[in-house]
Amino acid sequence: MAWCPNPDCPHQHRCGRAAEYRPGVERCTDCGSELVQAHPFREQDREKPVAPGWPADLGKRIGATLGVLAVLLGLSFVPPLGVEPGMGQPGQLSQAAGPLSAGVRPLLVGFVLVELAALIWPGLRRRRLGDAALRRKLWSWSLGTGIGIAFFQGVMQAIYLESFWHYGPQVWEPGWAFRLSHGLLVAGGSGLCALAAFFIERFGLGRGFAVLLLFEAGRVLAGIASGAAGLAAAGEIAALEIAVALGAVVAFVLGLRWFFRFADDLAGPGGWRVPVCGLFPLDVAVQCAVIPVWLGNFAAISGGWYEIYLAQISPGRWGYLALQLGVVLLLALPASAMFYWRYRQGFAERAPGQWRLARWLSAVFLAGLVILDSFCYHAAPFMALLWPGALVLLGAYALADDLLVEIAARRRSPQGELAAVGAYQDPADAIAALTRLHQLQPQRRFALTGLRFRSLTYFFAPYVPLVIYRLPEDARGG
Repeated sequence: MAWCPNPDCPHQHRCGRAAEYRPGVERCTDCGSELVQAHPFREQDREKPVAPGWPADLGKRIGATLGVLAVLLGLSFVPPLGVEPGMGQPGQLSQAAGPLSAGVRPLLVGFVLVELAALIWPGLRRRRLGDAALRRKLWSWSLGTGIGIAFFQGVMQAIYLESFWHYGPQVWEPGWAFRLSHGLLVAGGSGLCALAAFFIERFGLGRGFAVLLLFEAGRVLAGIASGAAGLAAAGEIAALEIAVALGAVVAFVLGLRWFFRFADDLAGPGGWRVPVCGLFPLDVAVQCAVIPVWLGNFAAISGGWYEIYLAQISPGRWGYLALQLGVVLLLALPASAMFYWRYRQGFAERAPGQWRLARWLSAVFLAGLVILDSFCYHAAPFMALLWPGALVLLGAYALADDLLVEIAARRRSPQGELAAVGAYQDPADAIAALTRLHQLQPQRRFALTGLRFRSLTYFFAPYVPLVIYRLPEDARGG
């Protein structure tokens, strides 16, 4: 059958439906329009719009990122040179002392140390936020510091490997030649991680160091899942226990999603992000909590009183939990003012009630992480084996959320290309810049990447800049 597509056809007005004709007729006898083979006014016969394809550039970037991570994963199984595994498994030795054993961590420590030095030094304090030339120097100094830390860590690893005599790995030719060469090998591995981060930044998805951190978190979670599968196969853990642990992880992630949405709505388009103090109080609390355990090595020479004290302040004890909570609650409120030092007065004047609420929410949020970890680690033996830790899950969630923001932005771009408007170090600066852009160009769409992770770490993650992208005018919605 064929139909007349003209909505003003006389037959359409007379009968309320399109004129239809037998095969072979090409034009409508009432209006002369060319006939069509699909019913023009019936929804199921209309030509459906073709869904937009996957941008080619986005596919290339995903492939480049996965390729770099696959190479790093393969190199992580390379064993150290000049060492015989002995009784240990070669894979475990590669993870503990291979070329990529230090990974990206020394570089991150270098970034933090240089950033703190620039923050303390009066001449660099303000320039570190907006001076592009200075930031390039800070990056160079940070990388150099990180490589130096990796070299020192490699030398310490070599000395530790040489300490084995009758079991474990055996060093073929111990001495300073082996120590220095191993230090250079580990430093080279960290340098390779830096190159991988820069490659991802240029040709892949997301901020390079953030992707490597997410990769490390994924390896931790994969290791726990593999261990759980091995325990289940050996009959040492029940399937119900695995399901309970998995349910706890899923519930925690969903709780994070709800909390951050609530906090974002509370903050508004141009305000702070909870926790406004970052994770600094929690990091300090963890270090303070392990000091008594470290000092326990000297319990034999400290007397019986110290053994009693150590028994109270040890993991799993109420004193240990109280110490962590005390440090968090003591530092959360002043840390929030310190982190938002340049904006604290404006926040207090604009919305004093919300500013006070955000500071207390920060303390409650961090204290909740401490309590949750303590409960999960000691609620049942299987939870101690299967719970990855609140900080690991929190970091993985924040990094994945930032990565999904960029993927969604590139997905909405017809060619997968994005134009960077600017990069920022301070989360408040980035949020303020995004708010101004929306006000000045309400017809355009922008995407701010890196905000979730940086709102948790604040200036302690200078290796993950916040970048605002401008989406093309013909960007797809959704």
